[in-house]
Amino acid sequence: MTFSIHFFTFFIGERASFWPFQAGFCGRLCSGIPIKDVRDRNIRLAVKERARKEKKPFTLLAPVGAISKKPLSLPVYYMYQMSFARKRHTEIVISIGEKSHKPDGFFLPIEKSRNYFTRYALDTFNVDVNPARNGPIQTYEIGQDKHLETDGIDYELNWNNGYPEIMKISLRREQHICAVTFSPSFPDLLTLKNGTLLIGDFCILSNAESGTGANVDAGATGGAICGTYQIKKEQDEVSIKLHPGLGWRHNEKRLIIRFMFKVVKLFRDWPKSYSWDAKITHNEKGGYSMDSFWKNVS
Repeated sequence: MTFSIHFFTFFIGERASFWPFQAGFCGRLCSGIPIKDVRDRNIRLAVKERARKEKKPFTLLAPVGAISKKPLSLPVYYMYQMSFARKRHTEIVISIGEKSHKPDGFFLPIEKSRNYFTRYALDTFNVDVNPARNGPIQTYEIGQDKHLETDGIDYELNWNNGYPEIMKISLRREQHICAVTFSPSFPDLLTLKNGTLLIGDFCILSNAESGTGANVDAGATGGAICGTYQIKKEQDEVSIKLHPGLGWRHNEKRLIIRFMFKVVKLFRDWPKSYSWDAKITHNEKGGYSMDSFWKNVS
């Protein structure tokens, strides 16, 4: 049976590298990043945090996509073991060209300390979901298997009246896993009848081994980005829309961090303004092609 599954893709970012800007032991954090911008200006960021009492880190979905006007993907960039830099014990140097800048402060006393809004993580996992693309897509011949793996991506299938549907797509890198679940299962696009209109729910889970649909699994330590999908078939064209309209749903238990996520709505709400549209067409040679794009309506 021929099955179209390659409408959903991931791109895994490389782990960032940092290097000391000052020799010797300097406490909990000591790093610097010298770079140049598109105007060839020297940019320097240097952070030195002196060791004090232990912190209680948490997980944050970095809101890097909030300011993108023409996004090329949905940037699911997780910061694990994340903390804010304490004002009292931290020196931060920021300069662009010849001009120095002061770091922003953060209004909440996380861990009973005054903090900068500057945040860092000991572990990151960066995934670009469904990068925009325009070109042919693959179809696959499958039997009656409930799992299919291609290009490092695992597809968990559900059989509905003899037709395969996607329950879950997952990708693992080292200790992390990114998974997308659908409820109801995402249908085989090649078998849809003209005039078909289907609407369902999806969730993008981080570090989750199980769970389907819009249910945030208890093991999804990074929480979930949830929303709706819509599929429409007309003649030789299938239209797909993904809208993460529920935003990011965290799994944090501490009251102070839950309050922070409630007050700073940017952390939870930025995915709500994203939507992905795709058109899949059947060409004259019998193959299939897809034209897709992201937009941010914020």
